[in-house]
Amino acid sequence: MRASLAALAALLISATTLSLPAMAAEIAITPAPLYGSKAAPEDINWAYKTALTTPGAGAYIFTATWGDLADPKAEKFNELKTAAFFGLQLQHPGYLGLYLIDASRRELPEDHRKSRWGKSSLLLATDNFLKNTSETTGQNIRWLSLGDKADVYLAEHPDEADEFLSFYKKAAVSARRTFPNAKIGLTVTYEGLTGTRKDIAVKLIEASDAVFISYAPFSDKVKSGEVISKELTDLLAMPFGKSIVFQDISIPSARTAESSEELQATTLSAILQQLKASPAVEFANLRQLHDMPSADCRALQKYYKQTPEFARDSLCSLGFFTANGKPKKSWQAIQDTLRPAEPTASKAD
Repeated sequence: MRASLAALAALLISATTLSLPAMAAEIAITPAPLYGSKAAPEDINWAYKTALTTPGAGAYIFTATWGDLADPKAEKFNELKTAAFFGLQLQHPGYLGLYLIDASRRELPEDHRKSRWGKSSLLLATDNFLKNTSETTGQNIRWLSLGDKADVYLAEHPDEADEFLSFYKKAAVSARRTFPNAKIGLTVTYEGLTGTRKDIAVKLIEASDAVFISYAPFSDKVKSGEVISKELTDLLAMPFGKSIVFQDISIPSARTAESSEELQATTLSAILQQLKASPAVEFANLRQLHDMPSADCRALQKYYKQTPEFARDSLCSLGFFTANGKPKKSWQAIQDTLRPAEPTASKAD
């Protein structure tokens, strides 16, 4: 689909004319475009339009590292402009991931890559980065994460943990000032919060405005529906006294992960049904619109240091459309589950 942002604006605005009752949680869909890292601007536009105008989806998500956005002429910065444009047109609140760390490494610009977290110049640079980004996004950002899978990184770099936590608390003050309508956090993994990284994950959550979490209930295979339901029930009952923000909910369809299109569809539908009933969930993002091309999958597999075949195939099959653009069964299941119920007419006496 080849269309400019201006041409798509009328389509987006018309999509808001229906008065639709919303879920308790705001739902977003990761707008991973067809062709992945090789996507053309029109592919990215189509992905955002599709993700944001799906009935029942009422928020948008954009994630990038600080390094990705260090150059205002970079492709990722142009994508941020696209996300902000569509969010503004639809008046959708935004989830913004501006990652300073992730599971594998620091994600800082080159001139700060080796800076200690306690260095005042790094905090000042972070403050300037947030201010510059807010000029593009505007103030409809409701959730802001400054780290992805932060528990994984800090578990692998325990010597940085205390200094990073002190830095994060100061950076969060700056972020709240720059994005006054947003809840600030660091995303932790479900496995970290409930496993050996629990102490680190809890400290990060306690310093945040909400429980920012990534939920991917699979390793060598997708967990059973009963296990997923119990995990979510236990998570929703955790006594943090804060709302829960799912940065991503990921289910693969690859057969090497003992999954299928049918299992992906039914699992996602069941998760959404459970989240609908919970007032604790403020935001949930479904990952992702398209499968990644094989080259992107291999790069991501190398990045996360995951060598088994099922790990690669799982990462490659998280989409609701194939890498060739064919809708999977999960796409219809998501639409059916998110679509608000039609009002029923009362019978005349």
